[in-house]
Amino acid sequence: MWKYYVLLFAVLGLGLYYVYVSDPCRSQIRAEFSAQHPGYEILGSEAESGSPESVRCRISYKQPEDGRTQEELWLYLNSDTGWKFSKVLPAPKGDPTDGAHDQRLGQQ
Repeated sequence: MWKYYVLLFAVLGLGLYYVYVSDPCRSQIRAEFSAQHPGYEILGSEAESGSPESVRCRISYKQPEDGRTQEELWLYLNSDTGWKFSKVLPAPKGDPTDGAHDQRLGQQ
């Protein structure tokens, strides 16, 4: 009976590892954001909502010019080759993001 528990634990562990590694809101968004905005300090990134087809990643950062803290929602779409950045989503009401980032990214 204990073999089944070990097998179940191993499968669960592999599943969690796969989700952690394949989550674009962990390292992928940080790398892409840093490449587009050198000098910005990333304060945090996390998945806000998602499905197997798409995920919304919230990233918070500090601007180097004035030290203001901003947040944005980035949409990633799942393709055959992995997660691909789609666009910066409009900020929800009450969010400090002003939507100006869309223009800085060149309307990607």
